[in-house]
Amino acid sequence: MSLNLPRSMTNGLTSASLTALLLLGSCGAPPAPERPAAPSSELNFDAGVDYAIDDLLVQTQRLPAFSAAPSLLKADAPRGVIAVDPAIDGNTGQQTVASKALDSRLLQRASNKFAQFDVAAVNSTTLGKAQYLLAATLTPIDAAKGTSTFRISLSLTDIKTGFVVAQSAARIRNEGVDTTPTPFYRDSPSLTKDRVVEGQIKTAQTPTGGAADEIYMSRLPINALISEGSDRYEAGNYAEALRYYESAAARPEGQQLRVLNGLYLGSGRQHIDNSTVIEHVKPRASSFELYKGILNGAAHGVFNGKIVVHKDAQKSDARQVNKNLLLSDDAVVNTKPQLEIHADDVKCSHGSTIGQIDPDALFYFRSRGLGLAEARRLLSSAFAADVVARIKVASLRQRLDEYLLEKFREI
Repeated sequence: MSLNLPRSMTNGLTSASLTALLLLGSCGAPPAPERPAAPSSELNFDAGVDYAIDDLLVQTQRLPAFSAAPSLLKADAPRGVIAVDPAIDGNTGQQTVASKALDSRLLQRASNKFAQFDVAAVNSTTLGKAQYLLAATLTPIDAAKGTSTFRISLSLTDIKTGFVVAQSAARIRNEGVDTTPTPFYRDSPSLTKDRVVEGQIKTAQTPTGGAADEIYMSRLPINALISEGSDRYEAGNYAEALRYYESAAARPEGQQLRVLNGLYLGSGRQHIDNSTVIEHVKPRASSFELYKGILNGAAHGVFNGKIVVHKDAQKSDARQVNKNLLLSDDAVVNTKPQLEIHADDVKCSHGSTIGQIDPDALFYFRSRGLGLAEARRLLSSAFAADVVARIKVASLRQRLDEYLLEKFREI
C-alpha cells in the first residue's frame, strides 16, 4: 500500500515520524483467522469435542475480549468467566453418561484454549460472575434408522446482550457414547422436554449472531440451583440435594408445574369427567398438559381443562392438548380446553381433537393377517403410548402397559 502525501505535509514531517507513518500505512488489518477445515468423516468422541471447541475459539478471535494474548493482560486485571451449562441429549432433553463425558471434556479443552478466562461449570456462584455461557447438546442423528452418528452442537452466548457470538458443530461416531440417563433423570417419574429444555437445545444450535432463547437465558439462575442439586442427588446426598431444590422453588420464578399428563378409558355406559386447572401466578413459568381419552360402547367422556395466567405472570409459556379416540358410533366426548389470560406478554396454546381409528391404518394391519379386534387393540395401544412412554419409572410403566392391554381386550 502506498501513501500519496501533499508536499506541504511531507516538508513538516521529521524523518522518524514519516518512517513510522509509512510503516503504519503499509500494514493492513490482520487477516481474520481461518476456521478449521470440516472433517471429511465422523470423528471419535474426544476429537469431535476438540474440533468443536477449536472452531469456537477461532470465531471468537474477532472479539476484543478474546483477541488479547494472555501474556499481554495486566497481572491485576480481572479475569473473565465462561460458565458451562450441563450438556443434554438433543432429542430427549436428558443428561446422560455421554453428556457428562462431554461436560468433562468441554471444561478441560475450553480451559486450555480460552486462557484469558476462568472456565467453570454453571452454579449459583460462577453464573453471577460470568460474561459468557457455553451451551451444548449431544444429539443422535437418524436414530430411528439405526444409524450410529451423533452431532455435538456448541454455542457461546454473551450473557449481557443475549446474542450468540460463536457456534460450532461436529459429527461423531457412536463408539463409547453411552446414552444411559444419569440417576436424576433415570429416577424422574415423568419425561418431558419443557420450554426451558427446548430453549437450551435451540440456543446450542443457534447460528452466530442469532439471539439465544430468552426463556432459557432468564431461567439460568434457577437451572444453576437445580444443577447443583442434581449433582448432589447423583452423589447420594439426597438431603443436601433437597435443599437446593427447595431454594429453586422458593424463588419467584421457581414455582412451576412443568407437566400434567392424563389418560382415561371408558366403555359400556360409563361417564367420566376430567377437570383440570393450571394457574400461572409468577413470571416465566412453563407448563405442558397432554390429556388423552379412549371411549367405546356408549361411554361418555368429558374434558374440561383450564389454564389461568395471572396478571403478574408475564413471559409464561403454557400449552394444553386434549386428544380423544372413539371406538364406536355411540361413544361421545365433550371437550372444552380453555385459556384465561390476564397478562399481555405470554406464549400460550390449546387445542383438542376427536376422531375414530383411521380406516387405512386398520386396513394395513388386517392385510398383514391381524384380525379386526387385534388390529383395533394395537392401534388403541399406540394412541395411548404417547402418554405411557412419558412415565420413566420402568416398573410403573410396565405395570400400566399390562393393565392397558387387559383393558383394551375388554373394550
